[in-house]
Amino acid sequence: MDEIYALYFAMLTLDSYQSTPFHISIQKLNEKFENCLPPKQIEEIHQMKKVLQLEVNLHHYISRFLDRILLSILDESSCKILYKKSGVERSYFIQFFKISAKFGQWYATGIELDTNTFRVFRCDRITYIEEITTKSNTSLDDLLLRSKQIKRTENSVNFEVEIVEHAIDIFYKENYPSMSIEIGDKIVIKGFYNRGEEDFITDYLLRYGSNMKAIKPASLKQQIQSKLIKLQTHLEKMS
Repeated sequence: MDEIYALYFAMLTLDSYQSTPFHISIQKLNEKFENCLPPKQIEEIHQMKKVLQLEVNLHHYISRFLDRILLSILDESSCKILYKKSGVERSYFIQFFKISAKFGQWYATGIELDTNTFRVFRCDRITYIEEITTKSNTSLDDLLLRSKQIKRTENSVNFEVEIVEHAIDIFYKENYPSMSIEIGDKIVIKGFYNRGEEDFITDYLLRYGSNMKAIKPASLKQQIQSKLIKLQTHLEKMS
């Protein structure tokens, strides 16, 4: 029964997603699951639902093409997509190789065929997709292997941020492949960011607030201070 309970509650986590790559109704799936169980186990599950809550990130946006992205990955084919960001729509030729759910969003990772660079797309911003049936010259396994080699440019910047102990939880809740944490006499987040990613890294580090004890390099500290000044100016202008 423990295995049945585990499968049941794993199924319920899908209910927090507005979209999934599967053509299913969670309500109907729930009914089918319960139809396979005797009344006593159904009653126990209903009682458990009242007291057992699993942590999930609610997905508030609809991603229309998850199933087609997944199919293109399995077919090892490429796609033409239209992607809308900040009101501007652009077209891309992409071979997708990964779909992931993080921080309440669906993301699709692929390689842009025109530039041979890896890109990550928010799936709800994809407005059109057309699969190109010609099989790609690059296999799925090869793309997955290459993606594990974190891309850093020649002008990338190393950083170190010392934090207080209780801020470790912030790191575990959200972190990225370009960073790691060292826990010893000091607790230090180490990583790198590429030129042009300053907004990303400063927005991320601001989550730690007064839990930061030291920041290297000094230029990163200055960028964080500049962002705080802009925020203060914005707040002062608000009525």
